[in-house]
Amino acid sequence: MLKTIKLSDEQIGKLKTISSKIKNIYNGMECENRNAGCLNTLRQALEYICFFTCDVHDIKITRKTKKGKIVENDNPTLGDMAPLIEKHFKENDILWSKEVGMHIGSVWILGNLGSHAQKDQFEGDTDLNKATVANALNSMYIVTDWFYRYFGQECPIAPKGNSTETEEEKELTNKINGLYEKLAVLKLKVQDSEAQQENNINIEEAEDKFSDIYFDDLIEAIELGQCILFVGPGLSTDENGDSLHENFFKKISRRKIEYNQEDGFFMPKTEKQIEVKAMNFYGNQFEEQNKTGRKILETIAQVPFSLIVSVTPDETMHSIYSDFNKKHEFIYYKPKTKHDIEEPTLKKPVIFNMLGNCAKDGKYIFTHKQFYDYVNKNQQVKIPFEIETKIKDTAHYLFLGIDFNKWDNRLLLFALNLYENAEAFGFSSKKPEDIHSNFVMEQFNISFIDEKYEEFVNLLVAKCEEKNINKKLLETFIETTTEDISKISINQPDKAKELIEIINEKIELIKSN
Repeated sequence: MLKTIKLSDEQIGKLKTISSKIKNIYNGMECENRNAGCLNTLRQALEYICFFTCDVHDIKITRKTKKGKIVENDNPTLGDMAPLIEKHFKENDILWSKEVGMHIGSVWILGNLGSHAQKDQFEGDTDLNKATVANALNSMYIVTDWFYRYFGQECPIAPKGNSTETEEEKELTNKINGLYEKLAVLKLKVQDSEAQQENNINIEEAEDKFSDIYFDDLIEAIELGQCILFVGPGLSTDENGDSLHENFFKKISRRKIEYNQEDGFFMPKTEKQIEVKAMNFYGNQFEEQNKTGRKILETIAQVPFSLIVSVTPDETMHSIYSDFNKKHEFIYYKPKTKHDIEEPTLKKPVIFNMLGNCAKDGKYIFTHKQFYDYVNKNQQVKIPFEIETKIKDTAHYLFLGIDFNKWDNRLLLFALNLYENAEAFGFSSKKPEDIHSNFVMEQFNISFIDEKYEEFVNLLVAKCEEKNINKKLLETFIETTTEDISKISINQPDKAKELIEIINEKIELIKSN
């Protein structure tokens, strides 16, 4: 039973004025004349309702600055207000049912659609626009009707029918509606999850451990796309702290595939025998075993890097970005392939597996001969020109899980053509011997930080949160999936089904955490 609240005569008068504006917007929307402006117009109509709701319940409309300070929001959008209304309703036990949650969440989703429309993603009177705007009109009616019933007033608009809509279009519209509703549920679950999580990091205390790092400079570099992340195999360990990669190499080592543990390479002429085993392990088993490494990488994946260079046989970072629909380009070294890519940027980040990708084809630098061939390869085959240029022109580097005690890792640094005056820091569970640490510092200006990289990653994310430049992975998933939904055309019903399954997986992920 929907409880209503009693409005004052003054409030009823305000709502009548709003009703007239909403009615004009809604009834003036021609379903067959759809363009990018439609979604922004519908968003404006729902903003009237949100402003009125905030006024009735005295909900302060605030925003967070880049420095993390909460201030008054003098130009709020639909997407700004909807979460504040959701939070107020929940805290005050106001009709917080699943149904209400979905509908209020739909306000947020529609607000995002309007924002995406401003990016000129909707062009012309296409099937995509027909489905998207028809869905938006339906969502607007549902939300508007619910709020007016909540305020005890008659809804000024009625559902719009579309007699020309085909069965296929109706089916697609229903699926898209289902997607938006599921995303709204996920949004609420994310908010609940974040509200229950406390940031246990004492930033001042943690900073004392990393006093050699000027975090203001580092965060500024990250914000400008001027920091490159390098990740190595040391991140992936079992419950005993032993390397998963080393465990695998030693496990498959035998007479014809002998592993030289001291050098970290297999004996000559074993490449083909290794490939099948490597593809099976990294393609089917590694991800399940790599819980420690994935957790660290999921944390740092919140930080916006324009370029991530991996010197590991696995594709964990690419997998994380893909699982959370974080847009990126993924490439990996192939002995005879020149990659044609765009320059890495914050909007179009690149993940580059520098030595190969076992999960894809089992190929990697496993032997001395392969390493020798790699070092002597044409530079554009070894490292794409755009990546080499990005590395040369970047002022900050972070190295996580790369063991500089290993001679081949030190040699690889020459292939990267690092900027000699860059601020660079290395973190590894294995402290480099003084002679190696001194060499890396003198040759490449890389300072080794004698603290656990897990602590550094957590502190880095906390510092990024202060500047409001990071984004939780599930928030990224919701935002980019909203964009993907808006791009579904009438000829892609299977795409809608696929997205529903993916969203359901993320909802289950929230439940399990």
